Amino acid sequence: MSALSDKIKSDLVKLSKSDKHLQSIIKRLESGNANLADVDDFAQATGTVLKKVFEKSITESPKAFTDEQLIAEILGDIFGDNYELINSVAENIQKQLDKAAGIGIKPQRADFPSERIENLAKVTAQKGLTDKTSLSEFTASVENINGSIFTDYVKTNADFRSKAGLKVYVIRSDHSKCCAWCSKLAGKYVYPDVPKDIWRRHKRCTCEITYVNEKAGTYDQISYSDVQNGKEIETRKQVTRLTPEQARAKEKEVLKRLDKRGVSGIIKMKDIPIGKSIGAKAKNYDILDPQTGEYFNFVEGTKIQNPKVFAGKGGTKPLNPEVADGLSKQIGGKPENWQHLKGIGVIDYYGEEVKAEVHWFQEESVGKHKFKVKRWLDNDD
Repeated sequence: MSALSDKIKSDLVKLSKSDKHLQSIIKRLESGNANLADVDDFAQATGTVLKKVFEKSITESPKAFTDEQLIAEILGDIFGDNYELINSVAENIQKQLDKAAGIGIKPQRADFPSERIENLAKVTAQKGLTDKTSLSEFTASVENINGSIFTDYVKTNADFRSKAGLKVYVIRSDHSKCCAWCSKLAGKYVYPDVPKDIWRRHKRCTCEITYVNEKAGTYDQISYSDVQNGKEIETRKQVTRLTPEQARAKEKEVLKRLDKRGVSGIIKMKDIPIGKSIGAKAKNYDILDPQTGEYFNFVEGTKIQNPKVFAGKGGTKPLNPEVADGLSKQIGGKPENWQHLKGIGVIDYYGEEVKAEVHWFQEESVGKHKFKVKRWLDNDD
């Protein structure tokens, strides 16, 4: 790895040791009385330190941050260390909590955020870091990705443990310090009945996102606010868990129904509906904006209009063999059945409905994956 990467790591260690806030969190983590909220604090605090180190490094060596490959290598190396650190801390605290609760489920790790890192490197190399605004946006993205490592851990384990039969609650708190958008998401939710944006963090977001789990039983009554047709509504639910047999049967039924929709959608190329719900997580997709590295979702109740296959099975040209093989190895399905599509969707851009041309890949046996914004559109388009 480059000398610059080593220098950043050295500065990171020095600043971490001298940062009083981070050191106080580490003491809590080592006390034996920590919880996952402390891990969230740790992820955000290490992100803040990392932000400061990058600000210093870019000021000292601005030319080094003009090469996309070098930026990607540096980010990959630094985030690789922090990914390992944050997950190790989370796993350790989770095991302590599980032992006290009599739960014997192994903590799971989310995927490394390689795509977000690659896109940040690409955008940084294209735009440069020649002014305070671009530098601020870059370091905010660095801080956001670092904090999202733990958010991804929470999301992965909430889902895994719920499927394993535990009672899982997802908790998002803005501590009354963030924005109105975040305030509407704050609350305690029964997983998987959570708002579609529960996992999203905008740049400079300070929300705390954690979960707690218990052995199976009848859930607490949960009340929360959500927005439907522009009006805030209050929802109260009492949820009882299905037996494992009932859950597996339900899952098989839903997957079978979705597979059929996927096949017919590919052949007839009808508009693709985005599910609509009140509070519950409807069928939706994460959409990457390559220009910022942020993820968004489609507006519920809308459709992806005019979907077209432009490469791969049924398209006007073949899909790159390396791409098809990579998708098959990473996600599944047969390489020859993968397709590259495009369409027009309405995206929830922090509460605003904005049109965009989106591209994605799909294969009939594994569904739709890797959505990204190709270009933002005027709503009149």
